[in-house]
Amino acid sequence: LTSKSEIITSMLKDNFTNIEVIPYGMSTVEAKGLVKNALLSVLASFIGIILYTLVRLKWTYSIAAIVGLIHDALMTIAFIAITRLQLSPIIVAAVLSIVAFSINDTIVVFDRIRETIRNEHSSRDFLDAQTIKSIANKAVVDTIKRSIFTSITTIATVLVLLAFGNATDFSFNIIMIFGLAVGSYSSIFICTWLWVKLETKRQLKIKKHIDTKYWVMPGPDEQTFPGINDFIA
Repeated sequence: LTSKSEIITSMLKDNFTNIEVIPYGMSTVEAKGLVKNALLSVLASFIGIILYTLVRLKWTYSIAAIVGLIHDALMTIAFIAITRLQLSPIIVAAVLSIVAFSINDTIVVFDRIRETIRNEHSSRDFLDAQTIKSIANKAVVDTIKRSIFTSITTIATVLVLLAFGNATDFSFNIIMIFGLAVGSYSSIFICTWLWVKLETKRQLKIKKHIDTKYWVMPGPDEQTFPGINDFIA
């Protein structure tokens, strides 16, 4: 069978007599450099997102978001390995796009959780496990339409690109479809679930400190001198 490159080369030689076609292949050193740069770019994005979540949100939100992010990245990398897609800059761009989409979807849910807590509960209220689950469920119900519509719209756009054949890289489109589905799933069923577990433990620890008067400081002891400050009313 004649490959596409051979057909194109034959057509060029037939139409242009002064053209020279030089085959190009990527060396092992260049391939290793590409893999290294890809890993560094993904790592840099991870560090930036982790720093943002740690500064922007409480540790319960941050840990849940980071775990979900790692889950999405590992699932995408596993998909690339199983399907034996060739690593390229466009593949790295797809992974970074999935990471950005996933953390954005997660932050939307967490912002709704924070808003619900701020509007319906005082900062001094103790939230039991059932209340925390109710808050999380309410946030998911409020944002699930937005998440589904965003995912469907983006996937539909990618499917349109696939319909045009070589309009964009096939590997990029396939990875984007898979990553968008995984990102939507993890934001609701992994990050939110993990936040419920972590926040429940945090609230129990706060309640324990309240019961044991952990933050109550004892008053100063005054030395008593006879005839001076030993008066008792």
